Amino acid sequence: MHYRISLLLLIHATLFLACSGEKKPAQKPVNEPAVTYDQVAAESAAVLNQLRDAAREINRACPVQIDPATRLDSAQVLSEAALQFNYTLTTSSRETIDKTQLEANTKPGLIESVKANRAMTDLRDHSITMVYYYRDKNGEFLLKIPITPADYAQ
Repeated sequence: MHYRISLLLLIHATLFLACSGEKKPAQKPVNEPAVTYDQVAAESAAVLNQLRDAAREINRACPVQIDPATRLDSAQVLSEAALQFNYTLTTSSRETIDKTQLEANTKPGLIESVKANRAMTDLRDHSITMVYYYRDKNGEFLLKIPITPADYAQ
């Protein structure tokens, strides 16, 4: 199955505009005081709120047909460090898909999309893992592809 990266970039650029906001502070020099638990908790809460806002914005636009075979159904916040995108492959059933091949064909394009999409800058800056969750046309789970900070930092 071929996924057009340009369509993924377009949908991500459109849907992630809601995810702009506070950036992580720059790393403090060694001679400055250590960060407190309250500061870390406050930043974590702020990131979680940004992710929730982004998921709400995406969900308002859903469902979105990405290409003839792929539909973005929704997004959900898994934690302050993970956002999941729920997709349906509208023309395929679980029995007819080679999941290993699907992941091998899909993951590199997802990584490049995350790396290149300027609308995802805040997600990258906050080291968010983006989880791509796929179901078949019958709603059956196919696979989950996490794109971690290690993947998009390379």
